[in-house]
Amino acid sequence: MKRNVLVVVAAVFMFAACEKGYDEPEKENLEDSKLEFSADAPKGDNVNASPFAIDYAGVWDQYLYMSVSYTGGEWGHEFNVTWDGEVTDEGDKKVIALNIYHLTDDDNGTEQISDSLLLSLQDLNISEEIFNDEKLWFKVVNTSDELNAVMVQAYHSNDTGDDNDGNENQTKDIEVVVIKDECGLGLWTEFWLKASSSDDSEKYYLPLALSNDINYSPKENDKLKIDIEFTWLQDSTQYCDSWQNKYIEMVNITELEVVN
Repeated sequence: MKRNVLVVVAAVFMFAACEKGYDEPEKENLEDSKLEFSADAPKGDNVNASPFAIDYAGVWDQYLYMSVSYTGGEWGHEFNVTWDGEVTDEGDKKVIALNIYHLTDDDNGTEQISDSLLLSLQDLNISEEIFNDEKLWFKVVNTSDELNAVMVQAYHSNDTGDDNDGNENQTKDIEVVVIKDECGLGLWTEFWLKASSSDDSEKYYLPLALSNDINYSPKENDKLKIDIEFTWLQDSTQYCDSWQNKYIEMVNITELEVVN
């Protein structure tokens, strides 16, 4: 089921959860990797015995999505998520810490694997009041390396943002500035857009296409006013390090005005 608006870095997680970022050999009974909730922290010699890394994560509606990397390739791996039920105050944020555990330690494969994982947060029984709080953030923590933690704000699909004339797939008159990035993805490969509005100062846009009637070559620090349609990357494994902890939207630009 496709959504009209997909945000942050993993726009197609809703359709491609657990899709591998490598060519997997065909095997009978090969299982996909799993991300499951556990009420208590798992115990045993297998817990975090095999190193892993959280590459990025996000929260979209009632779903936690994340990309993890590890060495393996013989079969899918099992990961657990725990929450102690606490909501802490960190500055102006209300934070839920989600601890991630890696439970598979018997994969003798030698490939570097990147897995896309998805979990329904309904399993955590977060109250509606807390979950809908606009100040709520999630801290996704690698329990084998607590320096590998990702702080993300929840995105709700009923967020309307700017004026969009009733069409949730379009937004008009967004003011942005062109910034340089060596990511290599998107229409301009080395440029993307940052919102100029103080209310959306942490929001970024990665253009994937321009309308045919737009003739524009990006220059760093150009100020633009754009109309956009939300879209998604076709490959959920594509990712740039510069996206870490940023709120990214994949867009097609339908109208563009330079307002330097």
